[in-house]
Amino acid sequence: TFYPILQARDACELRADVQVGGSDQLFNIVTASRRLMEASGMPPNVALIVGLLPGTDGKVKMSKSLGNHIPLHAPPGQMYGMLMSLPDEAMRTYFQLLTTLPGAEVDALLAGHPRVAKARLAHEVTSRFHSPETALTAAEEFDRVFRQGAAPASMAEHRLVQGETVAAALV
Repeated sequence: TFYPILQARDACELRADVQVGGSDQLFNIVTASRRLMEASGMPPNVALIVGLLPGTDGKVKMSKSLGNHIPLHAPPGQMYGMLMSLPDEAMRTYFQLLTTLPGAEVDALLAGHPRVAKARLAHEVTSRFHSPETALTAAEEFDRVFRQGAAPASMAEHRLVQGETVAAALV
């Protein structure tokens, strides 16, 4: 495909000193971009390659187009809940890529109960994108609803008009 060539051309046009990409972009950055830059008389850029975060399914890379992402601007309760719903096998990667916790602490968390590890992960990530206070509120609401079986503190309300069906009201 033309994608590696177009990405390389972008790096040349921008005269990028550093090009950041996921491990799935390794060829595009290291081979195509650097070679085109050298061929254009520019010094090759530095490639900064990062690991890929699995999506909420825990299997394929996180992607909005695949519908397995956690939006960065999701409300704290939604973000916290999505993190709590991750498959256990994805937790180590999430801890490594999204938190600053030391490896030994991550190992200890993952060796314990998965729910405790997920709650810590959800708190760490939600705190980073919102605040520790809103992460704590999200955790309390999550526990109230999903552990205690209580109704959410707030729920959208819709009154049906005569003749309207529930399915039509949800659209």
